[in-house]
Amino acid sequence: MRSLLLPLATLLPLALANWDPQLCGGGGGCLQISWWPGTDFSCPDGTHLTQQKVAQESIDLDSGVYDVVTNDKFPSSCLRGVKPGAEDTLAVHHAASGHQFFVFIKETCTETNPIADCYNQNPNPSTDTICQIATMDGKFCKQ
Repeated sequence: MRSLLLPLATLLPLALANWDPQLCGGGGGCLQISWWPGTDFSCPDGTHLTQQKVAQESIDLDSGVYDVVTNDKFPSSCLRGVKPGAEDTLAVHHAASGHQFFVFIKETCTETNPIADCYNQNPNPSTDTICQIATMDGKFCKQ
């Protein structure tokens, strides 16, 4: 039973949205991941990202710890063949390990002065999608 609960416990935070003060022009909103990779990542430099590490970095990212980037600083192709929409925000989260999490954010901005409560209210519900995870030197990790 314990072997089943541990993986579920690592995914639980991802089912919840986190407050991101950068959303909606700085008004803020609730951000959550739109797709969970479901596997570990192996990187060309020999590093390895477990699902738990990806989950921890996703929580930071969903809390607004990322930099908005331009199209020329964003990967030209994404995992699973997904593509950002024309209105999506392109971003990169710099993990403490040096890995770069490239995501695109689909914002839904309906409230101008939202309450920072993603558990009971969920204002400006928005999603981020992982495009690529890269090493410090820009080489992509694989699932």
